[in-house]
Amino acid sequence: MVHLGAAEAARKHVEIHSLPSYYLGAIAPDGVHMLEGYTSQMKDQSHLGTRRSCGTEPVTEFLRRLPEFGDRDYALGYAVHILTDIEWKDSFLGEFRRRYQADPSPLQERDKAYYNDADQVDLELYRTWEKREEVWQALESAGGCELPGILPKKAAQLWNTRTLNWYGEPRHFEIPLRYMSLDEVAEFMERVGKDCGCFIQKVLA
Repeated sequence: MVHLGAAEAARKHVEIHSLPSYYLGAIAPDGVHMLEGYTSQMKDQSHLGTRRSCGTEPVTEFLRRLPEFGDRDYALGYAVHILTDIEWKDSFLGEFRRRYQADPSPLQERDKAYYNDADQVDLELYRTWEKREEVWQALESAGGCELPGILPKKAAQLWNTRTLNWYGEPRHFEIPLRYMSLDEVAEFMERVGKDCGCFIQKVLA
């Protein structure tokens, strides 16, 4: 939901012609998880080598290759995803880790605490975000495209199906939100979306 929210905010600054393609691109990089024989190296590739770095140079290079890709809007959404991940690591994830370390009595180990909070926020955004239904309708008609050497079309399609169905599965959380809040994440989506849009504008100018 964070990636889709950021993509929605970014499109106020970037001209998009096909919303289904654009929104699918905004979630597609994580589709690598759906591939048989998944390895972390495959995710490094799908995320343009940015998983262990906050540098944006690989995204700039990717955007300059837009004419090579079969679907411009899909590729723009893809770029927004990578930029959002970079900013999440640089700011939001760092703040989560600081809060966790400052907790004198954590109830879970750090990774479990992170996903406990992140999944609860994700589900609440699904229930409350005013653009969600419109975005879901777009994703239901999205097809995706091949990004040679980066991500196969099949991975994006499988991840799209997974995304459309994931939120309907029953879940129970024993521990309420502890280290992040819905308001903070919503503010992040708007802020990073604007930053992504401005970044793309600058590169493509």
